[in-house]
Amino acid sequence: MRKHSRRPSGAYLNVDLEVRTTFDLKALVKALSRTIFNLHSGRVDGVHFSSFESPGCGSSPEDVIGVMVKAVEGLPRQARALWDRAADRVFEIGIEHARGAWREHSGVTVRKIRSRIKQKHQLAVFDDRK
Repeated sequence: MRKHSRRPSGAYLNVDLEVRTTFDLKALVKALSRTIFNLHSGRVDGVHFSSFESPGCGSSPEDVIGVMVKAVEGLPRQARALWDRAADRVFEIGIEHARGAWREHSGVTVRKIRSRIKQKHQLAVFDDRK
């Protein structure tokens, strides 16, 4: 029987980019999907919602957010206008959490990440605690 290797508590898992708006996101989804993977697009709780992930989880959240920011910066004018008008643009960092333990420091360097994202973007760090 194989032993499963486990990441330490507080290990980085992935980054999702979530966009919420009151208007249709099809043009933005089409443009962003050229470089990052669209996980879901549709209406959720009465708003238009799209979630993206970088191909491959990347070695660090800073690297993945850098890829996502580059994708946004390279958007065509119409798609960029939709991005700029979006009410909610959140980079969500997933952190693994072992049952019964919580680490205050996960290795995620928020200062480095903040230097990659502009104002009006949100950064959310989540762990997998239930």
